[in-house]
Amino acid sequence: MIKLTGVSHPITAGVDANWPALLGFQRLVAKPDADVLATIDGWPLLVAGRFGKGRSLAFASDIAPHWAPQEFLDWPGYARLWGQAVGWLTAQEG
Repeated sequence: MIKLTGVSHPITAGVDANWPALLGFQRLVAKPDADVLATIDGWPLLVAGRFGKGRSLAFASDIAPHWAPQEFLDWPGYARLWGQAVGWLTAQEG
């Protein structure tokens, strides 16, 4: 089951907490200073972090049909989540 962690972050702002199921994921371990934004079965699923002047994002599953079934692709939060993720990753610090 996918759960948002409650960490406030621009990537998940306004994204519904009820996500459709995924068909698979890779187990990963988040760095201690990273923000774990969502988990799946207790494992980090969506993790955001910073390194130097850059930003990084790890998603432990698939964003296209393979582990992401059609229900995930049709989910209203899909476009918002990935739009906000790309926006955060490409934002320039002031």
